[in-house]
Parts: sequence; structure tokens; C-alpha cells
Amino acid sequence: MKEIQDLLGEMHDCDVWQAYLPHFLEEERVHTQDYFGTPDPAEEFVPGLHALEGDRRQQRLRSYYMFRRFWELTQEKGIWERIRAAVAPQLEESTLDTEEEAR
Repeated sequence: MKEIQDLLGEMHDCDVWQAYLPHFLEEERVHTQDYFGTPDPAEEFVPGLHALEGDRRQQRLRSYYMFRRFWELTQEKGIWERIRAAVAPQLEESTLDTEEEAR
């Protein structure tokens, strides 16, 4: 479960970066315009930001394919059924305890 959480977290981080970078560039253009009277100096950031955006897009794809393969392996090995079987007795016991407390 931790591996799944880590992979989904990595994908989310990449999504956040991709959504944030265009906004960041626009903000920098506005700040540069305010400071220098022209947005031109902010254009020096553009190649690096595009490279970072591309890197995050590629990392998201890698993370997605790793997640998908890991998920398939959990299905093939019956991991989720084994987790359910291990947790079910504890859930039943917890439910019985809660019912007894309610009486």
C-alpha cells in the first residue's frame, strides 16, 4: 500500500508542477514588467521552465507506468484478497465490540 501511495503522490506532484509553471511564468512577466518596465527579461526563464515542465510530464508518465505495472502485480498475486482476509476478522471483532458498547 505504501508503494501505491508513493507512486500516486509522485504523479500528483508532477500534476501540480505542470499546472503551476504557466501561472508562475505569467506572474514573473508581470513582476518583471513592473520592475523593469518591460516583460522581456522574464523571457530568459522560458527555456528552463519549459524544460522543467517537460521533465515533470515525463516523470509523471514514468510514475504512471510504474504504478500501473505495480497494480497489475498486486492483482496477479492476489494481494488485495489477502489483505481483506487478514483484516476481515479484526473488522468483524471491532463491529461486534461497537455493537456491544451501543447496547
